[in-house]
Amino acid sequence: ALGLSCEWIEFRPRPDGSALQVRRGWSAPPPFDLPEALQASGLPLEQPWLFPDGPEIPDPLSGVLKAAGLRAAAYFPLMQEGQWAGGLLLGTGEPRVWTEEERSFLETAAQAIGLVLERAALYEAVARQAEELAFLNRLALQANRASNLQELLTTAIRELVTVLRADRGAIALIAASGDHLVVMAEYNPLDTPSALGERIPIQGNPSMAWILQEQRPLAIEDVATDPRIAPARALLEQVQVRSLLIVPLWMGDWIVGTLGIDHVRERHIFTPEEIRLAETAAHQLADALKRFRMIRILQAQADRLHVLYQTAQALAELQDLPTLLSHALEEILTHLPADGASVYVTDERNPELLRVMVEKGYSAAPVIQVSAQAAEETITGRVAARGEPLWVEDCAGYPYPAASRQIIEREGIRSHAALPLQRGEERLGVLHVIWRTRRTFDPETRDLLESLADLLAAGISNARLVEALRETVAQREALNRALEEALAAREQMIQNVSHELRTPLAVAMGYLDLLIDGAFGPLTPDQQEALRASRNRLGELHRYVELLLTLQAAREGKILRQPVDLRQLIQTAARIVQLRLDPEKHRLALNLPSRAVWLVGEAEGLARAIGELLDNAVKFSPDGGPIEMELRIEGGVARIIVRDEGVGIPEEVVGRMGEPFYQVDGGTTRRFGGMGIGLAVARAVAEAHGGRLRVRPRSPRGTEAILELPLGGI
Repeated sequence: ALGLSCEWIEFRPRPDGSALQVRRGWSAPPPFDLPEALQASGLPLEQPWLFPDGPEIPDPLSGVLKAAGLRAAAYFPLMQEGQWAGGLLLGTGEPRVWTEEERSFLETAAQAIGLVLERAALYEAVARQAEELAFLNRLALQANRASNLQELLTTAIRELVTVLRADRGAIALIAASGDHLVVMAEYNPLDTPSALGERIPIQGNPSMAWILQEQRPLAIEDVATDPRIAPARALLEQVQVRSLLIVPLWMGDWIVGTLGIDHVRERHIFTPEEIRLAETAAHQLADALKRFRMIRILQAQADRLHVLYQTAQALAELQDLPTLLSHALEEILTHLPADGASVYVTDERNPELLRVMVEKGYSAAPVIQVSAQAAEETITGRVAARGEPLWVEDCAGYPYPAASRQIIEREGIRSHAALPLQRGEERLGVLHVIWRTRRTFDPETRDLLESLADLLAAGISNARLVEALRETVAQREALNRALEEALAAREQMIQNVSHELRTPLAVAMGYLDLLIDGAFGPLTPDQQEALRASRNRLGELHRYVELLLTLQAAREGKILRQPVDLRQLIQTAARIVQLRLDPEKHRLALNLPSRAVWLVGEAEGLARAIGELLDNAVKFSPDGGPIEMELRIEGGVARIIVRDEGVGIPEEVVGRMGEPFYQVDGGTTRRFGGMGIGLAVARAVAEAHGGRLRVRPRSPRGTEAILELPLGGI
């Protein structure tokens, strides 16, 4: 509009930001900074000025314009909210007198240009803010949903570099050792040398020290000169970084990594907005790292429990020890995982020898000495003797004994764990686990292997106990068989003798009865007394024979089934016993129903069972006292109850009452006579009729015997 040859518009949306410059008509970009040149020439930035000719322009601005071939020049500031935001510089190669109309026109033009640029800057800021918010929203969603950490880091650094208009970026995470960072992800669209996998030291690193001390990001405008970046300068120059922003990834009070934003084409001053955006992204990534870490911890715990469960399950099988350990090692190698394992077990006959019982994945020495002299000659002997685990992450640098070194080199073992197997003070063996790639033994891995060693020790101990128990059981079974055979032979002999004695005893008792009755002539009183004593003894022997035969018949189920009146049986048995009672000592009382009580059974066996209960009550009441017999009907069951106030029975032997030949005071010096078969006969008869016998002590003294018989018969 004014016919000028040159113009220069410079606009700075932020006072500390970069300038937007538009130049026209300049043969070459002027080698000066507009605000610096104006201020150096004593010209205020906020006021316009117009010079008609070069000599009137103060230095050093005049020299710059003269070098550009300009004589006349005009300058008008671009203001934004009352602050200088740039300027409009115009010039021509000829002297020019600036009219008032031109001045007014240029002032109006400067205001219009400033307004347009301000609006454009605001629009750009809003658009950029929207872009940043969209990026943060995407990152938050990705961080919450990601299942692959590497993919998340790669995507995050690519999008952050794009939003920040940077040249490249990288994310480094702290190594397990804690002494260095490793570059895990990068975005490198310029194809500069890659930094992936590079290590960044932490100790002696001024930039990390500064971040830890200041607790905030570190912005490096010039990598070549900033001392805080010295340890990594060679790496940064190798990948052509000129300006750098390092943002820490915090997990609580600990740095778990860093996020780096690089400018490689030209130096860059990072604005507060850029730093805040990078910090927000770093915070979201740190939260994602925390989530992934918790997932890894939970997965590791689940894997640990799975290995322990599978190993424990293998050890729980009742198998021989080699098979049991083989299954356990298969589970360990599958789920740990590892390349090989072996288990040495102490020789039971020689505790100073360890024998390899199971080996998988490599060949181990078959026998190891663990005596005081030989223990240090092998790792196995050393671990067994000391009772302490050995963790070797780098086998090449560990001082193995010669015998062990030979196996390590032959098998190509890189990492190795050896753990003692012991239960308390008992030495049981040694577990070896080997890897052919280097392995780091973190606390979780050590805890897992120690738990597995405890399981194996328990398995070995239990297997040996089971084997010893099997031998004991086999011996006991052999003894039981021998005892059963002896008891069977005894019972058979008793039955044979009983059958053989039954008839002769009956004949002998018959002849004695005839003699006592005088059938063969008169007898003197002494002769009669002697014969009666013999008759009584034979009667006792005959009773025992009948009891034994009744016991055998009841056990074999050989009983005659016919209707039986229990009430009548009890009355008959009571009359027989009453004849033998001393009325001065014993009083027998019956409590019976008024009517008959019928069941289907064997009268002879039931009569003997009832008689034995009464005889026991009399025998074990030596000082006399009342004896009561009651017949009670309850719920289809007849209960014959005999009570006395005699010596009673101890509580601890109640369970044995009714065993054949068992007596509470057994032995040759026992107080009460008998063979201990009376209650056995009563119990056998009751069980043959579908019932049972119960005997229990009474309070304060005496015994109660209950013969239960179902009225339905058998």
